[in-house]
Amino acid sequence: MTARDIEILSGWSRAKVYRIIKDEDFPIPREVGRRIKWESTAIIEWITIYNLRATMGRQGAARFEEELATRANIDPLVRTAIGRAMAREMAIR
Repeated sequence: MTARDIEILSGWSRAKVYRIIKDEDFPIPREVGRRIKWESTAIIEWITIYNLRATMGRQGAARFEEELATRANIDPLVRTAIGRAMAREMAIR
C-alpha cells in the first residue's frame, strides 16, 4: 500500500497520515523500486488497533487485545491479521 492507499482506506487527510506515520508506532514501510510501500495486512491491523484505542482508550483496548489473544486459541478466524481486524471493528460498533 502507498500513503495514498492509506489515506483512502482510513479516510484521513494526507497530513494526518504523515503525522501518524511520524509520531505513532506505525508499521515500517519497504522501498519497492522508487516507491515506499506498506504491507496491506499490517496497515489494516494497525488502523483497527488505532480506532479501538480511540473508542475504548488505551487500557480498554489493551484488555480487549488480551481477550482477543485468548480467543485466538479457540477461534481459528482470530488467528489471522484480517480476522483480528474484523473482531476489533465489530467491537467498536
